[in-house]
Amino acid sequence: MTGNDKTSKTAEVVGRIVEAKGLGDFGFGIGLGLAGVAFCLMLPLMIFATSWDGHLHEQKQCYEIKKIDGELFKLNTCTGELETIDERSSE
Repeated sequence: MTGNDKTSKTAEVVGRIVEAKGLGDFGFGIGLGLAGVAFCLMLPLMIFATSWDGHLHEQKQCYEIKKIDGELFKLNTCTGELETIDERSSE
């Protein structure tokens, strides 16, 4: 059986279904099936979208407060910047 024979056989079967059920019912069935497939594909995406925070990578906190030799420093771990902090301003 060649590809052309398979196509004509499939077309014949679809034609028989259309004749038996009527074109309106056949179209309704196809539409209902497509809607069901679309819903099944959309449901996991909807669940994922409700829990997604909008970031592709984990966001970490870049600042740490360190006490070195009695002085307070604010260290930016993302860039490596080090800034002194006046203890009186934090009170």
